[in-house]
Amino acid sequence: MRFWKLESVGNDFVLVEGDRANLPQLARVACDRRFGIGADGLLAAWMQSGILNLRMFNPDGTEDFCGNGLRCALWHGLRRAWFERPVVVRHFGRDVTARWGEDSEGLVSPTIETDLGRASWRPEDVPLAEGLPEFAPAHAEVEGERLELWSLSTGSTHTVVFCDRLPESPRFERLGRALEHHPAFPERTSVMFAKVVGRRQIRLRIWERGVGETLACGSGTCATASAYVRKFGAEHSGELRVESQGGVLSVRLHAWDAPLVLRGRARCVFEGELTWPR
Repeated sequence: MRFWKLESVGNDFVLVEGDRANLPQLARVACDRRFGIGADGLLAAWMQSGILNLRMFNPDGTEDFCGNGLRCALWHGLRRAWFERPVVVRHFGRDVTARWGEDSEGLVSPTIETDLGRASWRPEDVPLAEGLPEFAPAHAEVEGERLELWSLSTGSTHTVVFCDRLPESPRFERLGRALEHHPAFPERTSVMFAKVVGRRQIRLRIWERGVGETLACGSGTCATASAYVRKFGAEHSGELRVESQGGVLSVRLHAWDAPLVLRGRARCVFEGELTWPR
């Protein structure tokens, strides 16, 4: 089975072409960093009726929406000459419009913009447990600490926790795991620990549901931007610089409930063949 290994701001993926019935099982095998290729997720991409179709699976086999995976799949499609710009990507029930510049730098893509639509704070969209109001914010006791939680969906469930200092290990893992599996989130949640370092500048440490710590998260970056503007006011909207351990992404929004535009690059690291265990 031919595969491509791609990454964007340290968020790495194994990509295969075409839809397959065994993708959840393949994700568990291919994403294993010791016995497989190693990745934060598995992408399956293919063209159909002029639309780029994309599925993403976490290393535990669960399917999800992925902002950085979108950019990696777009760069793969560009390299394979599947389409011309702009293009629509159909991913996890959403149609995402993408644009990019003319230039490319060797194996690094041009800057790619994706329109991720509006964040939803509706409890049923996040989703939150039945009967809970919007977490905008909510306060909860987690592992003996009182935390302020901002929970929303940008295609995937995210909870943003603003901090004066980003949590260090092992506190980071303890809080991330506890929040992911908190009863308030029936489908679990990813957690964005966020520190505001300047006007429209945010630094993240990321715990992703179904993965654990990752170096970046595109949909989580957008969720953080929406929560930041909702918490601190519309005067903080505009072009936001969001830094994670893997690098920097830019988000543009004009209000906390306005459309989100995510911008960044991607890269193909290597390609090869995977022997599928039978």
